[in-house]
This record gives sequence, structure tokens and C-alpha cells, in this order.
Amino acid sequence: MTYQKEPHVICLGDIKQAVLYFDKVIPVNHIQLQEHSNPAQLTRDLIDGFGSSNIAINNAFLGKLKEIQSAMIVMCDITKKLLGLKRNSNDAYNKELSQLPLDKRKAASNFVDYFVSEINNESKDTIIKESFNILLGFSYMEDVKTNNGITISTLLNQLGSLTGSKYFSVLLPEKCLLNDDEKNCDFSLILPNLNLIDTSETSWKQILEFRKDNDASKKLRNLRLFFHDNYKEKDRQYMTLLIYYLL
Repeated sequence: MTYQKEPHVICLGDIKQAVLYFDKVIPVNHIQLQEHSNPAQLTRDLIDGFGSSNIAINNAFLGKLKEIQSAMIVMCDITKKLLGLKRNSNDAYNKELSQLPLDKRKAASNFVDYFVSEINNESKDTIIKESFNILLGFSYMEDVKTNNGITISTLLNQLGSLTGSKYFSVLLPEKCLLNDDEKNCDFSLILPNLNLIDTSETSWKQILEFRKDNDASKKLRNLRLFFHDNYKEKDRQYMTLLIYYLL
């Protein structure tokens, strides 16, 4: 995999973490932007280079975001119903699951299995906070289709193209990353999921001030490059343990 110094990153996970490591971030989950006083302007600032003065491109970009969000509303309703059935009857759950289209069936079952496992591990607060991102990640991985029959992955590719970027990657929540994809992945896309810097109580004002600090930003980007160059053959578990050992 070729390392791109400043790619656009389409973020399906924690946006605050992503903007610490990447200059150009396309935020898909706008819920995370609502605490900012001007979410639309924040989106344009994070994308950095998006032709916001072009009304046609703006409308196309927002239209694709709305289509993804509409698909996710459907997926949220599906998983909410499935979780209710799972608590009461596995037979009813399996019957309902089998009636779904294959793309939605796979994404929903992955999410329900994860949710039930985390609840059993008493991680309720974390799973509820991250649930939309995790469902979005599974929906992308399983190529869930929107009401217009277009897959979420296709819409994300179109979003990236509209920014004019030649290179862009998709940043998934850590919980969505598959075990059989452990190796040969870009570790720079894993760093934001390690929460090396706690942003849970950090305001957007503080995050944006950090981005203006060229020295601090350069150090994080150099860290991303260092791990890409030296540990690209290592799996995710190895890298996670290494990071926390070094800290």
C-alpha cells in the first residue's frame, strides 16, 4: 500500500480523533458535529479544498450524505427491532433476520452480535455512544444498499470524488475491523482508534486550535508515517500492544 501524506479520509468513526491525524476529513456522521456552533462551516473546513462556492457540487455532496443517512435510519429501525426479538426469542429473531435482504441481514446481525456481547461485558455506555458509527461501519463493509439501490460504499466513493481528491481512504471504527483483514492494512488508519489523546471531553474549539499548531500536528503526522514505514507487516493486535507498552 502506498503511503499518501495528505489523503482525504472518509470518517465513519470518531471525527475528533480523525482530525488530529489527517488534514482532510470527510465527516459522514453529522451528529458528532452538532456541538459546534456552525456544523456546515466545520464540515467545509475539515474537508479542506472542497469547492464550497460551487452550488451544484455542494448540492450533490449533501445529497449523497442525506442518502447515506436515510439508509442508516432504516438500519437503525431494523436493528432496534432485532435487538428486542433477541432479548425475548432466538427463534423470532432468526425468522425476522432471514427475511431481510442479504446486505442488511449481514450488517444487522454483525451489529446485534457485537451489541449483545458488549452489553454482557458491561460496556453499555460505550456501545450506546458509539452505536451509530459501528452500525454505519458494518453497513459499509457489507455493502448495504440505499432506497435507490446504490451501495453505501459507492456513495462514499462518490463523496471522495466530489472533493477533487485523487486519493482517499475510509476510516472505520475499531470494532468493525475484521480479524481476517488484520495484516496488510494501513496502520495510519488504526491510530485514530487507539485514543492516544482523549477527545471525549474536548471541545471543537480546542480540537481546531490544535490543528493550527503546526508543530503538534506535524508530530502526530510523523508518528503516522513512522508506523506506516516500520510496522506495515504487523497485525492490529501487535500494534495496539506496542503502542500501549510504549506509553
